[in-house]
Amino acid sequence: MKNKNRKYSYITSYNDIQAELMQLGYKSRISKKELEIRSLQLKHDLHPVRLIPSLMVQWATPMLFEMRNQMIDLLLKLISTNKNEKS
Repeated sequence: MKNKNRKYSYITSYNDIQAELMQLGYKSRISKKELEIRSLQLKHDLHPVRLIPSLMVQWATPMLFEMRNQMIDLLLKLISTNKNEKS
């Protein structure tokens, strides 16, 4: 009358229950430690000393490219006006 669809159908004795309980305890500890590690990594990444320069680089890069493009456009206009004045 064993139900083959049960999750713990392989448990047949008290020793099996103890082994399963120990394994689940280990899995629980591993999950907790992984969560602690992720929390420490997040705290490390969000620390203001590292976060502010990182954000500045992310924000400044597009602005610098835009500024560079505007400078190039301005220089090209100046060059073209100088050529037109000389002609």
